[in-house]
Amino acid sequence: MRETHDLSISGEALVGLSSQVVKMGFGFAGFILFARVLGPVGLGGYLVVLAAGRFVSQVADGVAGGIQKRVSEANANERELLGTGIIFHVGLIAATAILLVLTGGYLQQYINAPRISLSIVIIVATMGAFSIAQQFYQGLGYPGYSSWIDTFRSIITILSQVVLLLSTDLGSFALVLGICIANGTSALVTVGLARTWPAVPKW
Repeated sequence: MRETHDLSISGEALVGLSSQVVKMGFGFAGFILFARVLGPVGLGGYLVVLAAGRFVSQVADGVAGGIQKRVSEANANERELLGTGIIFHVGLIAATAILLVLTGGYLQQYINAPRISLSIVIIVATMGAFSIAQQFYQGLGYPGYSSWIDTFRSIITILSQVVLLLSTDLGSFALVLGICIANGTSALVTVGLARTWPAVPKW
């Protein structure tokens, strides 16, 4: 873990601010493009499943916040804390999948969204994984760099979505796949930068 006296508050704030400006620019450009290509119905379907996935992922965000707090403390067992986050998240994915298997057909009748059950499950899986990895990395003492990783994720999201949207006939589902590719890739990169291998936590 990075020592507190090594942190530069102003430097981390500047790094984080610059990343947010870049991320907002890419997000705005992507939203305009998707609205023009998909139209209101197609884009609306994507936003519905994205909102549902983000809502469920709040559970993973809560766990990640607790891990971030604990890993920042002295003598924290970083490997077990990361393992705890992964175990909780696997349980969340399983519960989400089971619930959508039972209710997916009903939802599809009333919500015009692309492959609604599959879309929500993979969004929850990848978005939650990134949240746990990013907040774990923040807890190690790298808030500014973790913000740039989030910006990297946004750039990869837009690029993946544009390529899939323009090169396939998947429609709105291309946007779902794009954001999942970016989430998964960014989670792996973040864990790699943290240089921490997860361990099974003690009871």
